[in-house]
Amino acid sequence: MASATVIFWVIAAVLIGFVGFFILLLAGAFKLLRFVLRQLLWEFSGDRTEVYSDVGAPAMKCPRAGCGHVNNSVARYCGRCGQRLEH
Repeated sequence: MASATVIFWVIAAVLIGFVGFFILLLAGAFKLLRFVLRQLLWEFSGDRTEVYSDVGAPAMKCPRAGCGHVNNSVARYCGRCGQRLEH
């Protein structure tokens, strides 16, 4: 039969594993929640024609009705619907 010390350390390792797993699970849930909230705020923030890309040129808004996605200034196609962007 295993000694009490070995049983204690096995139980401790299992508990530490469960705690670590739930910490990672919570971190992932918070990251997902942050992403969803940022997307919702972006969608409902109003007109985004003043947004600028990383290149420094004004961002290109998708011309397709109902889309209006703001794309990077060097994009050739809309990142949301695939409409060709005219520069």
